[in-house]
Amino acid sequence: MDNENQTPASDNASANIDKKTSDNKSIVYIIISLLIVLVAGGAYFMGTRKTKPEVSPSPSPVIESPIPSESPSPSGSATSKPKTPTPTPTQTPTPTPSPMADLYISEYSFDHPPKTGEAFTVKIGIYNKGNKAAGGFWWEWWDTTSAPTYVCRQRIDSLVAHGGVIVTCPDTYGGWARYTTKAIVDVANEVQESDEGNNTYTQEVIPIH
Repeated sequence: MDNENQTPASDNASANIDKKTSDNKSIVYIIISLLIVLVAGGAYFMGTRKTKPEVSPSPSPVIESPIPSESPSPSGSATSKPKTPTPTPTQTPTPTPSPMADLYISEYSFDHPPKTGEAFTVKIGIYNKGNKAAGGFWWEWWDTTSAPTYVCRQRIDSLVAHGGVIVTCPDTYGGWARYTTKAIVDVANEVQESDEGNNTYTQEVIPIH
């Protein structure tokens, strides 16, 4: 009697154990299946990510900022820009000319108006207005430029700068006419002068008759 009652209980316990074991296996299978699905999905995701072509980023367009223009200043508050000073050109120094003599006739007169057949004397001033002394030179006086030769000719050995000398020459007109008299200094061009064009002086004379 007791043995008969105990047998169903044992069977029930075994059945419960088998059911729990079966349930546990099902849970394990489900977990393993989920893991497999997760691993497969992750592998697929990683594979598709690696094989996806890389897209180069498009360059962003550069937008140039507009250059701000200067606003005109009001006329009342306008400020003038400082003027750039013009450089002063360097002046080339003028070379100082070498000092030279310059002889000319500074005086020309008669002791009295010439008269036909009467002796007279002409007075001639010779002056050196140059900055250098003149060496020796000849001077002449002609009672007429149409004569074949001079009346007087003398030599002056030297003449200082800014200095002069008075020379004289006597003469007599034998007839009446219009005479062009002439005095010349440095006749032979012995003196180097700053002006060679002022060595001759002429003057017309009409003797009294």
